[in-house]
Amino acid sequence: PRDAERTAGGSSSGSAAAVAAGFVDAALGTQTIASVARPAAFCGIAGLAPTFGRVDRAGVDLYAPSVDVVGAFAKDVPTLDRVARAILDDYRTPDPYGRFLPRKLLLPTNFVDAACAPEAKRWFGWAVTYLLARMGDPVAVVREAPSCLDDVADVTRRHLAVIHAEFAAGHERRFADRSDLYRPETARLIREAPPLPDETAA
Repeated sequence: PRDAERTAGGSSSGSAAAVAAGFVDAALGTQTIASVARPAAFCGIAGLAPTFGRVDRAGVDLYAPSVDVVGAFAKDVPTLDRVARAILDDYRTPDPYGRFLPRKLLLPTNFVDAACAPEAKRWFGWAVTYLLARMGDPVAVVREAPSCLDDVADVTRRHLAVIHAEFAAGHERRFADRSDLYRPETARLIREAPPLPDETAA
């Protein structure tokens, strides 16, 4: 929000920008692809996108029901911790002394190689080194190339096909009644979204 020439991250960035500007201490957001993670990073605040199904989505106007999650933004990690305890029934505050760190790290090497820019790969390597130093021994590091990530571009294509088809289906009735209220690019997405075939959903 401090530079009108830059994006705040898109999607749930209204919530992120409000937190970053100091209007509120915390705010909710939804994530379909990276709609919490990206605005949090762009605005320099703390963000949480829980595992699918952890937060009740009742009352939320969903973009893609099969992947949408409700998350949160906060001005700092302690505030985000308090928000997490409010929205997650079984939330446990992370142990600052590392007593509950995982004993196994799975590094999907084919995803890192395919989807990360050189700078991102360097930071990823730094994060792995940091975790291993904190975890100590014994710890299992599994470097695998999951077959589902052999072709990241194909995974991305299928993911986008799912969310666009679900979005179009969810807006079908409203769009038929009030298409004039939709932005041109949104209207085009709805008109051009193909039905969701079984093989794509799988």
